[in-house]
Amino acid sequence: MHEALTILKRGVDSLAPWLQADGELFDPILHEPTQYGTPYYAYCNAVLALHLGASGEVYRERALKGLIASLVYVLHPELSPRISSVERETGHAWGINHRDFFWPAILKTFQILRELSPLAVKGLEAGIAEVRVERSFAERPPNNWASVWLSGEWLRFHEGLSPYSQEQLDAWLGAFFENHVRLDLGFYMEPGLPNSYDLFTRYHLADILLNGYTGKWTESLETLMETGLRRSLDVQLSDGSLASAHRSTGQ
Repeated sequence: MHEALTILKRGVDSLAPWLQADGELFDPILHEPTQYGTPYYAYCNAVLALHLGASGEVYRERALKGLIASLVYVLHPELSPRISSVERETGHAWGINHRDFFWPAILKTFQILRELSPLAVKGLEAGIAEVRVERSFAERPPNNWASVWLSGEWLRFHEGLSPYSQEQLDAWLGAFFENHVRLDLGFYMEPGLPNSYDLFTRYHLADILLNGYTGKWTESLETLMETGLRRSLDVQLSDGSLASAHRSTGQ
């Protein structure tokens, strides 16, 4: 644990010069927020605040500012998308709506900060409860992006702040299991991209189960963890990496 915190602290501190007064994390080269750096930087700061005790106050303050900035961005989808791609030849940069990825980081940061300082986040509960999936997030199940915001939505539901019912959450999960998760093979098949986001999606489905999900798809999730582990071990390379594809490799 000590080694992991040392590495995390080194990484977080290295980005501190690009943290803005309003909590946004700027890209060191582009000098503006990119993709979903701000919410995950806030989350990393929150983790450090949780484990560093009295010496973690600066990380708690960073996490709170980043949480507020991230929530504002999710609540206002009319704001311009953050940069996510750069054309190497010309330097032209553009972005698409990556708000789907903000949701689990926002909720996890909120949970940690509430444990550390309940009054500091009390005023944010209304904003968290106000977020609507259809307004803020780009994709729906069974798209792999939707597995990300769904893992965050389960946390919000667990906190009693979600406007959606358990039945709605089960219906969203059902879109993955009814046609796109092969429980016998431990494999998620993205429509049109059959091996690209398998591990990525299984990772976020695992997060839902890990955080206390007990709905209609509990048994299916548990089975997927078993058959998915076997599949991953079957395709693991001698260097420890997984011969999946595209974005899944990093998971």
